Amino acid sequence: MTHASDDTCRGKPLKERQNRTQRRINEANADWKNGDELYRFKYKLLPEDGLTAEEVSWL
Repeated sequence: MTHASDDTCRGKPLKERQNRTQRRINEANADWKNGDELYRFKYKLLPEDGLTAEEVSWL
């Protein structure tokens, strides 16, 4: 049986989570920069998508 006061189970330190998030952002930016026009077209929001500027700002 474990008690709440047991200090054996810990979550991931916040700094590691922050670093993981930053790493994903850096990878996505590199993919975007190194991608060709077809790659960028796949991920761009276009007027033809039918979203207003306000709706896009929530994405």
